Amino acid sequence: MDKNNKNPKTKNFKVGSFHHVKVKNGSIKFKKLYQLSTWQRYLTAILVGIFMAVIVQFLIKNTGLYNTGLSAIIQGFSRLVYTVMNHNGVNKSTAELTFNLLFWITYFILNIPLFIFSYFKVGKTFTKLTLVYLFFNTLSGFALSSIKGVNDVFIFGKTISESDNVLAENKVYEMPFYFSGHQDLFDTEHDPIKTFFLFLTASIYGLLSSTAFSIIYIIGSCSAGLDTLSIYYATKKGKSISNILVIINTVSMVIGSTMGSYLSAGIIDNNCYSWQFFFSANLFASYLSIIIFGFTLNKYFPLNKNVKVEIFSDSQTEIRNYLYQNNYTHPLSIFDNTGGYSLRQHKMLMTICMYIELPKLINNIRDIDKNCLIVATIIDDIDGTVNVWQQGSTEE
Repeated sequence: MDKNNKNPKTKNFKVGSFHHVKVKNGSIKFKKLYQLSTWQRYLTAILVGIFMAVIVQFLIKNTGLYNTGLSAIIQGFSRLVYTVMNHNGVNKSTAELTFNLLFWITYFILNIPLFIFSYFKVGKTFTKLTLVYLFFNTLSGFALSSIKGVNDVFIFGKTISESDNVLAENKVYEMPFYFSGHQDLFDTEHDPIKTFFLFLTASIYGLLSSTAFSIIYIIGSCSAGLDTLSIYYATKKGKSISNILVIINTVSMVIGSTMGSYLSAGIIDNNCYSWQFFFSANLFASYLSIIIFGFTLNKYFPLNKNVKVEIFSDSQTEIRNYLYQNNYTHPLSIFDNTGGYSLRQHKMLMTICMYIELPKLINNIRDIDKNCLIVATIIDDIDGTVNVWQQGSTEE
């Protein structure tokens, strides 16, 4: 070996001796995020909140697409109120301000009771992280929407009819597939191209939002709204919430689309009360976004899966006591094992939990031993009875 080699990784290495090697492998995505400190988790919640505000403004609010959950219902209601106000001659700036207030602020206000519920039933840290995420999401979203001309920006192509269209003038974003009998309401030569841009935007939004939500879940938070109740149910009952989320997201999106597009269009022109307008490109593109969101989220953060977690540490007793003090009641098993090279006795702690509980579990373990080895393996099939995390958090 070259004596002049100053590489710190090999300087003290000798044949026949042990040295520490950082191990990174497996199917867990965004592994770095599971090791964030407390202040880093709050910073992440802030950044993701701002990021979501930006993509909602440009890919949802400006385009005529609909989000999911409680947010979709509020979006539809906001567009309906704006249409009624504008159609009845209310000052345009007043109607615009009302629209932005309803679109962004109402969602935050309606979440206040859910924050109280979450604080006592899900966890204090979980609630504070979610509150920080939603506060900065709401603040940055409202500020962005107040910038003059921002509503006319289309990132991937224009998805609404021309400005002289009676529906577009009233911020009614409706794009039916079939134009027969309604040619006067649309620029039929270019609307098919706009429909393509609508589906393209929906696909990209599904990818981006699922990535952002995965990060939020990993740091031990959520996007608020009905998401809070879904996570509570999953951890309380120990059941998969993937099917629940698909149903909730689909129903809420249809409700939002009905109010914001179908009913709003009918108020402007009675001819819009037809099946072509209800089953619009906006509705199907929004549903495509839900499908892509669910598929991608399951890849990044398979919250409907169970995981086997093995902890290799010399502080097994301290970890075990700390977990139980923090309301962890899944089964824990401690095994004695012998190192194959050193022949030293070691202990390994093993447990099975839901994937959605993994971030909190890892954070609790790292509070005791920052350098321990944690191996998490996704379980494809499991049958039997296990203890379930009882809600009523005592965490700080």
